[in-house]
Amino acid sequence: MSVEESIKKAWEATVTDYKHALSNHFAKLWTEHTLRLNFIRRLSENAELDRILAETPYPVGKEEYKPDMILDISDNEDIERIVFELKFFGSMSEWLRDLEKLRKYSLIGWNKGYFCAIGSNWQCEEIRKAPPYEKHKINPDYEVHVLASPAEFSHICDIAFYRDLMKMLFEKKERSIVINESSLWALAYFEKYSIIISGSIKQGKLVVYAQFFDEISEDKLKELDYQWFTLDENDEMQPTLTFKNLLLINEIDISKQITYAKEVAQLLKQPIIKFREKMKLVFES
Repeated sequence: MSVEESIKKAWEATVTDYKHALSNHFAKLWTEHTLRLNFIRRLSENAELDRILAETPYPVGKEEYKPDMILDISDNEDIERIVFELKFFGSMSEWLRDLEKLRKYSLIGWNKGYFCAIGSNWQCEEIRKAPPYEKHKINPDYEVHVLASPAEFSHICDIAFYRDLMKMLFEKKERSIVINESSLWALAYFEKYSIIISGSIKQGKLVVYAQFFDEISEDKLKELDYQWFTLDENDEMQPTLTFKNLLLINEIDISKQITYAKEVAQLLKQPIIKFREKMKLVFES
């Protein structure tokens, strides 16, 4: 098996391991470091690793870089020195930055550079659209390869995500978390209504909505310009023209905004504050 085939096989096995962790609810343990270690483990199963370096500083012009990994891999009698940058979700700007670093590494003299990433569909599509690597005359044999694999983001389906998110958005006395086998959501209780955050009632969306305990004037709610909806027999959102005690506050496209609890809280904080202020006026009038 060639070095290139060994790397591809190890990467495919690593992606499979992550998806298996998703199905067994262990994906919350995965980080970029977990990804790196798992990939090395898988690569060592079908390739001979002579040397492993991690985050070792190398100068490139006036800059100093610390590649995620540099591996010396035996290929018959030769040794290929390959540099890796690995990404586990995160921002698109970080992906593009690391791909650009891989291109600059040609000046160091390594044989190949690999950008390996697990991310959302749109991230994987965008990184594949990046301009192709143009060979440098100093190291004309250097190659850059991209292995980008789409997968579900585990934190949206993990109770720790909701626990952290609720701590950032609501006071302790208002918070509660409810979980069952098929879905996960978090609730904040108030006198007249609850605010619910759910990743299961609309495909690809993290939804924030209000559920009212008592009847409320539709006329007052119409003035606020919020969308009304109901939940069907599959607990999925369905818009409705009449008020069914459920009101959409905000939603985040988690297929395009793959973020951690702190960043999600920043996106949701103002819409929730605005909704609560409007509700206060409604109930006082």
